[in-house]
Amino acid sequence: MSAQFHKIFNTICSYLTLLWYLTCISRKYDAPMIEEYEKLIKEFYSLPKVVPQPTYLELCQYPYRRLKEICSRMLSFFLQPTAEHGMDELFIQSLAQTLQEDLEYRTGNLRVIVEDNAEGKRIDLVVAGENFVIGIENKITAGLYNPLDKYREKLSSYQKEKAIGVVLSLRRVQRREEVDWMRENGFVNILYSELFTSVKQNIGFYLGKSSDKYLIYLQDFIKTIENMEGNNTMNQPLADFFFDNAEKVDELVKLYNEFNNKITQIRNQHINSLREAMSEKTGENWWIWSGFDLGFTFHDTEGRKLGIESVYEKEKRNPIGRFNIQITAWNIKDWDYFRSAVTPLFPDNEVQYGGGKANFRLDPMLNPTEEQITERLFEIYSILKHKVVEPIIEIQLEAQTLN
Repeated sequence: MSAQFHKIFNTICSYLTLLWYLTCISRKYDAPMIEEYEKLIKEFYSLPKVVPQPTYLELCQYPYRRLKEICSRMLSFFLQPTAEHGMDELFIQSLAQTLQEDLEYRTGNLRVIVEDNAEGKRIDLVVAGENFVIGIENKITAGLYNPLDKYREKLSSYQKEKAIGVVLSLRRVQRREEVDWMRENGFVNILYSELFTSVKQNIGFYLGKSSDKYLIYLQDFIKTIENMEGNNTMNQPLADFFFDNAEKVDELVKLYNEFNNKITQIRNQHINSLREAMSEKTGENWWIWSGFDLGFTFHDTEGRKLGIESVYEKEKRNPIGRFNIQITAWNIKDWDYFRSAVTPLFPDNEVQYGGGKANFRLDPMLNPTEEQITERLFEIYSILKHKVVEPIIEIQLEAQTLN
């Protein structure tokens, strides 16, 4: 089989594939289906797209069993009015407001205890003031299996006017046996969201004297808990959209992936055909990177590299509607060496830098034939070879001879 016949055969196969692809598109995506997806996309674009960024605590990726301990320690820090945060009574007042209790305390005498011992068991937090003691069981993910009866006895041992048992949780305790267990032992359930709502309402009075550093820590703590509640995984309208349209979105993504896979197949077939044509025309070994990038590399005598890279880019109704060519130096120092020889040859084009490379982009070709692409690539190859690389190599060899 001759090279010319092979080239014609590849071209015919490529265009038959393109024809088959367009036929499938017209059959598979009928007008009502396309209209339905267009409506879906318009609805999607009308929604806010803000998705929360991960918090510092989330980036640390603590196991949930450790996260409960961390949250308890952060609560204990902010509940202590004399701690370094500078927010004074913000948290204890907000807790009292959430519990709808009148609590008496002097800031210097308020005690906050982490993991207070209760007959061998430990209450996550105990807060003791003048006329009250509050025991807080901190619930992040686990169920309520704790010995609340022993916790109640421990709280009673403080001999305060008010002994308040609290289950602080992400979500409302709803299981019948857990609700009954709380009621039997005089515990009430409050949510993190309720406590933090009170904190946000009251924080304005303390901003002037609070520490900026600890204010950031508090905001991160609150945001972490809010994200765990599930309400802030993404904004609610967007979450509702994905929930209501999950099946349609999945189908649309599937069809879009099929669409892109077919475009990739067509593009790669043409790139392979171009490689054969250019290797034959230049007598040099052209390469393909990642299936879609056709290129050639020149080398000087000192190991510097200058090359040609070229790729197809899809246009509407034509998966190979644009062909982009660039002159590439894969090292900025190499480009600095070749630049003075290259840029005068292409005065209307500019170099772009990125990823440690220099890309000298030439004008794109729109809806070109394979023959037109081959001629253009050969033209650029010849210019670089005869007007840039060979003269440089000649100078280098002369210098080596003199040395």
